[in-house]
Amino acid sequence: MKQNLDALKTEIVDELNRRNFVVFYAATGSEPSPVTHWDTRGRPDFREFIDVAARLGISLIVFHHWQFTSSQVDSVIDDLDASDLAVEEGRTYRRRLEDLRDYEGFTCVVELSFQVQGRDFMFHLHTDWFAEFLSISSDIDSAFADDDEEEDPMGGYFSRN
Repeated sequence: MKQNLDALKTEIVDELNRRNFVVFYAATGSEPSPVTHWDTRGRPDFREFIDVAARLGISLIVFHHWQFTSSQVDSVIDDLDASDLAVEEGRTYRRRLEDLRDYEGFTCVVELSFQVQGRDFMFHLHTDWFAEFLSISSDIDSAFADDDEEEDPMGGYFSRN
């Protein structure tokens, strides 16, 4: 079974509406700071997070979800093509990235957050396959970082003094 957070996304919105929270649907953006993350591994039930907000008297919950697109895969493949990774390693990454296209349109991330005294509290879940996508993307990005470190440590400046 392919992991998809669509059902959870709907369940979260239904629960927020049932409990009379004002839901602010956030667009993708940078993470606010400072932020405290909910322990979703130890306490994965979003209702516990919502209970905390309710007990604190919070009325506004920020809700964000992210659908996976093939353009994300295309972007990482472009980076892979421009990298200097070994041929076999590149082939392995490309094969796995192509497999991840099967998840196009799936919800890969859901986030809830609220603010108390200038601090954001966040509930964040993502699928295992999206974590793999992020890991591959990071590995490819690291290959670029390694290349940059090997360049001239003087940044291309030359002096005849």
